[in-house]
Amino acid sequence: MSLFAWSMYGIFFGSVAIAVGVSLLSVMWKRLEPIGYVVACVAAVVGFLGLAQRWYVSGHAPIFGTFENTYTSAWALMATAAVLGIRPRYRGAWRLLSPWALILMLWGTRYRTEPTPLTISEQSLWVDVHVMFAWICFVALLLLTSVSIMRLRGRIPFGMSERESEESQFKFLLVGFVALTLMLATGSWYSYLLFGTFWQWEIVETMCLVAWLGYAMIVHGRLFSGLGGRKFDWAVLAVLPALLLTFFVWSVYPNTFHYFDIPLVRPY
Repeated sequence: MSLFAWSMYGIFFGSVAIAVGVSLLSVMWKRLEPIGYVVACVAAVVGFLGLAQRWYVSGHAPIFGTFENTYTSAWALMATAAVLGIRPRYRGAWRLLSPWALILMLWGTRYRTEPTPLTISEQSLWVDVHVMFAWICFVALLLLTSVSIMRLRGRIPFGMSERESEESQFKFLLVGFVALTLMLATGSWYSYLLFGTFWQWEIVETMCLVAWLGYAMIVHGRLFSGLGGRKFDWAVLAVLPALLLTFFVWSVYPNTFHYFDIPLVRPY
């Protein structure tokens, strides 16, 4: 990467780490909370500049390989925290999302960082649409998970009442589930365009189906069986491994057509 790209990445990484640190310290010093939100906004802006530079250099949206995917997903989390924070009710969203962003950044640093052109099979608008729904799904469901974790610890975020927090959770769940459904649908359609079949029982598609069924059961339970309280929160945590594997199992399991960490072939 260029000096500018490394600088933007470093500032973004540092901002996310600082946000996590401020989140921990603000438990004791509440006056630090506004600083944390400002840092999250800085991370969102700097992350956008860094990703825009990668887009310009590579000629495609930053979606190719584990490094770019974790970078972009972490930015999506911080950008969501910054946007949600415009409403005072959700000003503390940065505290819930910044730890996930830091984990993603740490994971992504293990992989190749050079921006590279897309392979021929990935040069399609359907891929961009597919990934857009993936980011929306990932952010919404991680936000849902964070709220459930806090509730299981006996704390209700955003200063809400029990009922208000459950209503917010259900909104996050619906957004994430709809986006997950559209991600699955667009991926299946593109699979048909490439391979002539809507479905292949390979690891990423299988894990995505498992996650979809899990969240579908939670939605059904909430709508028709009165699922709520701690049972709802434990159900959300139970599906989390399937969500994480859907997005990143291809990083460690190359025997799938979703594997994007293709080594560079340099001319000699």
